[in-house]
Amino acid sequence: MSDPQKAYRQSLLAAIHARKTKLWAKDDQPYREMLMRFAGVASSAELDIPGLRKLSTHMGALLREQGHPASGTGSRSRPVRPHCPPEKEKYIKKIIAVLLNTPGVRQSDRDVLEYADRVARQMFYRHDNVEVRVEMLTARQLGKLIQALQIHQDRHKETHV
Repeated sequence: MSDPQKAYRQSLLAAIHARKTKLWAKDDQPYREMLMRFAGVASSAELDIPGLRKLSTHMGALLREQGHPASGTGSRSRPVRPHCPPEKEKYIKKIIAVLLNTPGVRQSDRDVLEYADRVARQMFYRHDNVEVRVEMLTARQLGKLIQALQIHQDRHKETHV
């Protein structure tokens, strides 16, 4: 195993143990039971890198289920987005779906929503010096944003075919 792989493996183990602490504080037994059920091992040190990634993702999902915020890394981390009203949720899901299928947009939900925020600011608040998030838009503005993103998607698909 190369040095970068060793370092990456160590960072995954550190993330898993940090999540273990958030989930079960100092009680080791529930963690061991989950580890045996999920990965069939007694210790996370027995897992290879793909297994560690899967375990880390699974534990992140458990944290989100329990209401813990998603953890970001570095200076690019951003506060967790507030839950939006149910009537806006379908618009935001549509925005994510359109952008995930658009060539040239980085493919993670956080990046997609940041991109949508920038487009919304350009469309609706160009001359104001305010932070714009798609959750803040009205239903009508969300509809217009979806239309603009679909046009953008169509144009990019034509050039990438």
